[in-house]
Amino acid sequence: MPTGNAQLTPRALTGHRAGFEVFARVPFAGESYVQKAGFPTRDGARPAYRVLFIKSLDQTGDTVADAAMGRTLYWAFVVARDRFLGWPARQGRSY
Repeated sequence: MPTGNAQLTPRALTGHRAGFEVFARVPFAGESYVQKAGFPTRDGARPAYRVLFIKSLDQTGDTVADAAMGRTLYWAFVVARDRFLGWPARQGRSY
């Protein structure tokens, strides 16, 4: 789970795109996208914020934070790190 003290303040707001508020990329590798959401629980929906962020070029996260407490309710990597294992061995004839 990502950790850090990134502050998404109104001053960092840079615009709107596809239903998300767009925040400056600092301290991540790319912009962060935030939208109001509801998080379903057995007691009903909790007000929350969905945040899509680009931590690095190969790590993009999708998280939902409780709007009242700031607690992470859901978190997943959207782009997983892959390790390059090399090209497959050639089969057949080379020209």
